[in-house]
Amino acid sequence: MERPVEGRRRRRQEGFTLIELGVVLAIIAILVAIAVPTYLNMTQRARQAEAAQAWDMVKSEVWTYYLQNNAFPTASSGTWPTGIDDPNPTSKYWDYSVSSSTYAFTFTASPKANYSGSSLQWTLHNDGSVTQP
Repeated sequence: MERPVEGRRRRRQEGFTLIELGVVLAIIAILVAIAVPTYLNMTQRARQAEAAQAWDMVKSEVWTYYLQNNAFPTASSGTWPTGIDDPNPTSKYWDYSVSSSTYAFTFTASPKANYSGSSLQWTLHNDGSVTQP
C-alpha cells in the first residue's frame, strides 16, 4: 500500500468558513429586525396603558366629585384639583394636567422630556360620556 505524499495530504482545518459566518450573521440580523420594532411597540403600548390607568383613576374620582357637588372640581393654572389624587409623582413617562369648565373636565398626559411620544387627552362631560380626540 502506497502512502500519500506529505505535500498532497489534505487536513481539515478547524473553524468556520466565511459563508457559515455570513449565514449566521444574516439570521441574527433578521431576528434583530423583527425583535426591535416589536419591543419598541410593546414599550409604547405599556406607557400608553399607564396613562390610561391614571385617567381611569382620575375619572372615577372626578365623576364621584361631580355627582356629590353637581360641578366639576376646579383646577387653577398649574395646580391639581383638591380632593383628586395626583398621578404625577408616580409617573416616569408622563406629566399629567387637568382643566375644567362647567360642562367638562379634561385630563391630558404629555410625554416627559426623556420620552418621545404624542400627548393623550380625555374629556369627561357632565352627562358622563368620555371623548378622546
